[in-house]
Amino acid sequence: MTRMLQKRDISILRERSSREQSSIASIVDGKRYGCISNFMKGATEENVAPRRKPLRMKKNQELIKLSLNAESWRFVAYLFFWSMVILAITLTKTIVVGRLKAGPEVEGDQCGPFNQDTPGKGLGFDFETESHLMQTFGFANICANWDYTPSREIVAMSYPLFEYSLLIYLVLDFLTIALSYKRGELSKWFWNFVKICFPIEIVLCSWFRKCINVLFDETKLRHKNSVNHSHHFS
Repeated sequence: MTRMLQKRDISILRERSSREQSSIASIVDGKRYGCISNFMKGATEENVAPRRKPLRMKKNQELIKLSLNAESWRFVAYLFFWSMVILAITLTKTIVVGRLKAGPEVEGDQCGPFNQDTPGKGLGFDFETESHLMQTFGFANICANWDYTPSREIVAMSYPLFEYSLLIYLVLDFLTIALSYKRGELSKWFWNFVKICFPIEIVLCSWFRKCINVLFDETKLRHKNSVNHSHHFS
């Protein structure tokens, strides 16, 4: 009788132990699943994984949310560029043309733009027909409007607005293309092509400022002097 009771107690204990182990395993599995589920939901649900907010944040005040559109920055860049062009044309027509026609402040001074053989060194000249670009190439492009003082210096101060906005556009456009490639909307060869072109675009955009800080009248004079020296030594 005693042995039968002992065997029954042992079987009861084993059954309890197996139940406890299975319940513990289910609890652990539930916790694991819950952690993974909460982690995945945390990317979208604020109540699952709340974000940290500034300590000095006022009550009912929301965080700033900023959305950027790459193409809007290209429009801003174009807007700054044509504003710069309008400014240069206005300064040239109102100030530069009259100064060039009047000649140097010191009579006979051949420095700066008054270094041309036609109409003569140290003499004033007509901007429309006798500028450095006209006498070199036979025509003048839009850059002639910031070739001379004070248009050149004032335009140089407004130029960074165009340059920086265009650089911002190039970076945002690159990120937009990268996201499109991640979504499978673009082919791999095009993505590789964009990665090669992107640093080249940044460098060329930065170098475009040379159209303002390279003085054409001095560049032309140095070129002409180098040609004369080469003929002299030959």
